[in-house]
Amino acid sequence: MKIKEIKLYGFKSFEQETKFLLNPGITAFVGPNGSGKSNIFDALRWVFGEQSMKALRCERNEDLIHMSADGKSDSNFAEVTVTIENENFFPQFGSEFEIKRRFYRDGESEFYLNRVKCRLQDIQALFLNSGTLTYSFLELSEIERIIHGDTKEMFDDVAGILKYQERREQTKKRLEQTEQDLLRLEDVISEMERTVRLLKRQARQTQLYQELKEEYKKLSLILLYTEYKNATAELKDAEESLNNYNQKKQGILVKLNHLEEERQRLKNELALQETKRTKLIDEINHLNEEIETLQQELIGYENELREFSIEYERKATSLQEKEDYIKNLTTRIEDYEAKLKDVNNELLTLNEKLAQEQENLERFSGEFVEATRKKEGLQRQIDAIIEHMQALKNELTRLELNKANRENILHKLNQEKEELIVIASRQSEEQANIEQEINKVVAEQDRISKIVTELQNQVLATEAKITEIANDIQIRQNDLNDCKLLIDALSNRLGKIENVKFVKQQFKEKFLGIYRDYITVHQGYEGIIDICLYDTLNFFLIDDISINDLKNLPEGRYGFILRKEKKKRDIPEEIKMFKPIAEFCEFKSHKELLKDILSDFFLTPSFDEALKYAELFPDYGFVTPDGVLFYKNSIIIQKGGFGYFQITNKLNEYQSKAETFQNEIIFLTDEKRKLSNQLSQMRSEIENYKEQLFSLNIKKSELSMHLNTIKNKLDSINSDIGEINNEKNKLTSEISEMNNSINEILHRISEHEEMFAQMEREKEQLEDLIKEIEGRIDEKNKELNQIMLKVGILKELKSVTERNISDARNEIARFKTEIEEITKLPAEDKRISLEQKINELKHEIQARKEKKVSLENQIPEKIIQELTKNLDSIYEEISRIQKEQDEIQNLIMQVNFRIFELNHKKEELIKKAKEEFQTELVEYVPEDIPDVEQRLNEVKERMAKIGEINPLSLSAYEEEKKRLDEFLAQRNDIIAAKQNLLKSIAELDLRAKERFIETFKEVKDKFNQVFSRFFEGGEADLILIDPDNPLTSSVDIVVRMKGKRIKRINQLSGGERTLLAVSLLLAFYLVKPAPFCILDEIDAPLDDVNVVRFNKFLRELSQHTQVVIITHNRATMEYADYIYGLTMEKPGKSKIVSTRLEDLEPVGVEEQ
Repeated sequence: MKIKEIKLYGFKSFEQETKFLLNPGITAFVGPNGSGKSNIFDALRWVFGEQSMKALRCERNEDLIHMSADGKSDSNFAEVTVTIENENFFPQFGSEFEIKRRFYRDGESEFYLNRVKCRLQDIQALFLNSGTLTYSFLELSEIERIIHGDTKEMFDDVAGILKYQERREQTKKRLEQTEQDLLRLEDVISEMERTVRLLKRQARQTQLYQELKEEYKKLSLILLYTEYKNATAELKDAEESLNNYNQKKQGILVKLNHLEEERQRLKNELALQETKRTKLIDEINHLNEEIETLQQELIGYENELREFSIEYERKATSLQEKEDYIKNLTTRIEDYEAKLKDVNNELLTLNEKLAQEQENLERFSGEFVEATRKKEGLQRQIDAIIEHMQALKNELTRLELNKANRENILHKLNQEKEELIVIASRQSEEQANIEQEINKVVAEQDRISKIVTELQNQVLATEAKITEIANDIQIRQNDLNDCKLLIDALSNRLGKIENVKFVKQQFKEKFLGIYRDYITVHQGYEGIIDICLYDTLNFFLIDDISINDLKNLPEGRYGFILRKEKKKRDIPEEIKMFKPIAEFCEFKSHKELLKDILSDFFLTPSFDEALKYAELFPDYGFVTPDGVLFYKNSIIIQKGGFGYFQITNKLNEYQSKAETFQNEIIFLTDEKRKLSNQLSQMRSEIENYKEQLFSLNIKKSELSMHLNTIKNKLDSINSDIGEINNEKNKLTSEISEMNNSINEILHRISEHEEMFAQMEREKEQLEDLIKEIEGRIDEKNKELNQIMLKVGILKELKSVTERNISDARNEIARFKTEIEEITKLPAEDKRISLEQKINELKHEIQARKEKKVSLENQIPEKIIQELTKNLDSIYEEISRIQKEQDEIQNLIMQVNFRIFELNHKKEELIKKAKEEFQTELVEYVPEDIPDVEQRLNEVKERMAKIGEINPLSLSAYEEEKKRLDEFLAQRNDIIAAKQNLLKSIAELDLRAKERFIETFKEVKDKFNQVFSRFFEGGEADLILIDPDNPLTSSVDIVVRMKGKRIKRINQLSGGERTLLAVSLLLAFYLVKPAPFCILDEIDAPLDDVNVVRFNKFLRELSQHTQVVIITHNRATMEYADYIYGLTMEKPGKSKIVSTRLEDLEPVGVEEQ
């Protein structure tokens, strides 16, 4: 793929349409400063999707459009068109395709792909997914970025992870949006949970309150029924008591009647006795008359005087009794009258108080009726205002909703109209090409899917191989680890000789070494030598020793062997048949000295022989092949490989094995790495193909949707615009009318709210007044009931007292009549006359005295006295019974009052049950519940603790709980979506990390190669500051110039830094090669030598890449195949001159 043609119109300094034909090889644009060379570089970047005005050297978008110096020939838009020879780089296009970008002064921007209008992201996605433009544009600003250490974005760019980053950013934005949604939902859920908890608590309280209320009702009814039952029973008892008292009263009346009859009988009998006595006296008188006749008149007078005296005495006694009884009755009457007076006074007072209280009650009732009437009237007014306000608010809500709907519709209509106008201008042109492009996309999808399937099969096979190799590596790694553990264990068992360095320094030239370092043991005899020498192996060999040498030795155990000739002793003939142990050793130096140490030890073939000769020759050592040593009456046995030479042999053996395992692991790891590289490459290819499939799927979906939209919209677009205009006019008029109505309603609502507030205040005042009046009326009713009850009792008491007074007065009248009869006695002169006569006839009395005594003895005086005594007793009994009658009458009055109270209580209980609990108490059948009063008190206390409740909380809780469950389900869905997004981000990070590390290694190799070419003998390296996090780690550059130490980029000179930056840019390009490379004065900072090297590199690069360079350097011009010269004859207008260096003939320049 290469650029065939560039066409500029109105772009910066190119006023007229200007074409550039580009050929393979190196094309250079030259010219003086300010001639417009870099504008070509900007034009190419712009048409390929560059959006940064800073990168395009503009302050604003309008600066892209050509402006003449005089302002008369300014362009209306800027346009850049690039024709590209495809060469099958993009299979969806033919041999050529065209990209065009146009920008108008009004800010509208257009993109065309093959003359079909498209979007900026389509252009960017086309080249971003293919990676062709990653480093097609190189300029000095890139060098500055490298010099200042800003290379991370470049590495990301060349690694091709921008698409991952873009997708990651999109996914991250979706994640942030999801988190925001989740956060908002959490806030809503938190608030709803708080509300639900509150409602749940209220619902529980309401439910509990209702249950308690039902229990309160049940217990109260039971208690009311119990009180009613008790009152009924007590009323029955009271009525029975009243009957009993009435019966007692009747009994007392019967007794009084009986006593009265008995009194009357006694009176009659007394009268009879008196009559009888009178008759006897008459007989005596007759006798006296006879005597008087006989004794002449004296005796008669005496008798008459005596009769007169007796009669007077009798009547005087009866008169005194009656006067005493009258006094008693008079006293009782006075008591009754005083009591009646008190009762009348109390009745008068109570009647006056009753009249006053009734008057107050009537006054309070009138006030209550008047206040209630006012309240009801005010409530009717309030209800009317509320109803009117609600109607106004409903009308306001309806108008606002209608207004919002119409404004929303109007806004949508405006948007729809604008969209329809824009769509109408482009849909007709796009429809014809979409179906053809869809077919191409489907064919390409089929082709890529087959390739992906083949690659996936290869990936599975490669992964199986890698797994097999990894298992082998793990097995060998385990074996290696086991060897290392054994090596460490053997090394620890072997140990180190302490203070070797100090002994060496102490003895200096006298120090010869350590015994074990000078001896080598034949294979198979290591154990025998170890048991014979034991600690001697660790002894130091020295030439000489003095006491001073030993003084400064540190704490520890030391063994020394002096290099002195030892006098040889003769070996007994009996043991010469055994081999000396020294024959199984080799000595590196000091052979005689070292050999002499082993000269006393011999190898015997059996245990019995060793034991035998050890007893015969105790100064010699005899050792068996099994490792049993007999020496100086001692037996030493060594089991296991604990000897120095045995451990050393095993240690060497395991070290050899470890080295073998290490080499095998390195070989397998290298093979695994190669397969992993192949696998990464295949996965990368699969990802690339999947990205292409993803892009194709997106493109296919967009094209299909676009095609359907076009077909639907083209039919209705023209008619819709006309309908939209009519609808807009209609909506505008309706919204204006609604605004007027809304303002009017708001004003009326405000007035009604003020009236409502005022009336509510008046209503509250009336309610307070009514409550106060009701309290007064209840109080007055209670007082009236008490007064009426007292009046009834006093009236009954008055009636009883009046009857008692009447009865007493009748008795007094009767007794006075009797007294009047008694007081009718002879006159006093008669008595005197008789006395004179008696005195005169005294002598006659004596004569008749005996007869008189006889007659007097016959007179019933005792009977009369007894009868009189009995009458007095009857009078006393009557008084006692009348007193008992009074007491019973008082009890009857108390019982009547209690009956009245009980009847009133029953009526109140029935009324309370009906009003409070809507229950007929008479028909109520209670449950059998113990301790009702205690439980009722507990229920009251619990209800009081609960306090006020929300009666609507139960239904509100159910509704809010249902809504909360819906929101919780939404939260779970969002959390699941969040987890999926996090998983997608992790997968994108993993892919980007793998691709970045792979590309980083490639750039590292290429950079070193390019750097070595520019700096002969130099080396360069790239280092990740944080290798564990390569995607976020910055990159450090270190170099080593020939003959110099390693330096960082900030330690280099200016020229070295520039050339290093150019080397890195070229390394980027080599790793991510593009079909064409556009360079803007990138050779400017280089010296002549490096310019030549740079141009040679460009020449090699141009063999397979189209190179376009903007330059001032003559050496670079010499390497160019084609040169375009730019000048500016007129201010602000660039002019083009071209030449091919081979024939110096103008080519491909066309100016219009």
